[in-house]
Formats: sequence, structure tokens, C-alpha cells
Amino acid sequence: MENEKKTRKGFGRRLISFLKSLLRGELVVRLKLDKYMAHIVVVAMAFVVIMLIHCLVENCLIRREKVKEELEEAEMICAQKNLELVGLGRMSTVEKLLEQNGVEVGKPEKPAIMIEK
Repeated sequence: MENEKKTRKGFGRRLISFLKSLLRGELVVRLKLDKYMAHIVVVAMAFVVIMLIHCLVENCLIRREKVKEELEEAEMICAQKNLELVGLGRMSTVEKLLEQNGVEVGKPEKPAIMIEK
């Protein structure tokens, strides 16, 4: 029982010591990794670059999705406008619009006369 308490206290002390050295920046020296400091810096910079590239790719994909949604919306509006245009292009619709606006233009009653030279 006492042995177990000693190991708990020893573990707690080691953990606190580890955290203190981590906060002070002495962890690398304590673990005798100071001769690998250049490698550690290079690996840390590589991780930073990888995270930066990941963020840039995410932003690009988000912008792409937004543009894709806008394109789909524009295509729907274009299809609606085409449908309206086809509806307005019919002769019966044109005649009704002319009558509603009071324009006295319509189909010719007599065929056109050919003028010879």
C-alpha cells in the first residue's frame, strides 16, 4: 500500500517536473534531444506548411461549392427566361399583346403584290 502511494507521488512529481520543463522550454535539453534541434525545427516547419496548404485547399473547395451553387441558380433562371421567351414568340401571344396595348398591326388580309420592273 505504501509502495503504491510512493509510486503515485513519484509519478505526480515527474509529471509536474515534465510540465514545468515543457513550459520553460527545457524539455529538449532534458530529454537530450538538443543535438537534433535542427531536425525538430524542420519537422515543425513542415507541419506548419502542411496545415497552411490544407487550409488553402479547404478555402478553395468552399469557394468552388459557392460558385457551383450560383451557377446552378443562374442556369435555372436562364431556363425560366428561355421558357418565357418561347411563350412570347408564339403568334397568338403576340397578337394578344398587340390587342392589349391598342396597336392596330396584325396579319395581312391580302397577299403581297409582286411589282415587276
